[in-house]
Amino acid sequence: MKKNVIIVMLMLGTISITATGCSSNNQEELTEKDTTKVVEEVIKELPIETKEVVFKKGKLIEVAFRKHYGVPTAELNDTNLPFTAAARYKVLNEMLDKD
Repeated sequence: MKKNVIIVMLMLGTISITATGCSSNNQEELTEKDTTKVVEEVIKELPIETKEVVFKKGKLIEVAFRKHYGVPTAELNDTNLPFTAAARYKVLNEMLDKD
């Protein structure tokens, strides 16, 4: 939900800047209300799609550690990771298990 709000806010800012930029072409200056109306009309016409991504518990951490430490298939443990990385990996997974 936060991402959708941020995207809409960015879109509003961009459209608002575009609308106010047009007013300097020897036309009537747009008031803030006029700009808001223009933005609302444009938003009504925009097709908005939302998607939800669900990760398996711990999979995101595993993928990140594999990519960062270059361990594509081997088990992520003390043998295949540096000591501190293995400890971090273990603690992060333990934290997820508690939740």
